[in-house]
Amino acid sequence: MNMLKVLTAVAQPVNPEPTDFSFAVDGELVVLNPMVCDSGSCGCERAAIGLGSRRATTTVMVSERDMTVDDIARGLASLKSSWGGMFDEGDCDAFWAEAINVAGSFPTGTVLRFLAEPDHWVIRAETVPTP
Repeated sequence: MNMLKVLTAVAQPVNPEPTDFSFAVDGELVVLNPMVCDSGSCGCERAAIGLGSRRATTTVMVSERDMTVDDIARGLASLKSSWGGMFDEGDCDAFWAEAINVAGSFPTGTVLRFLAEPDHWVIRAETVPTP
């Protein structure tokens, strides 16, 4: 078993906020949104993107998954192809590395919300009690 801390989409957070949204599949792997626009109203500046659905969510959870290098490569290939060549393999690897770095900074089960600043992400953490 190769347990890896990753970020996963949360469809219905325990403590929802009025500005939360989730179009991603609950539990799917996510990366922080690499395409943040200047509108300030669409929500992209606080979203993570699902590797499978390629849809956004504002809440993610630090989860542990039994994953192989091949699993990661498939997710990144899907991400790369879905954005029509806007990003190369190195970009996708960097998106994944950032997600793994963030996940590794928090305990499993922590719910995270993000806000993009010009040169970094602001991360808010919320520990969800386990039943």
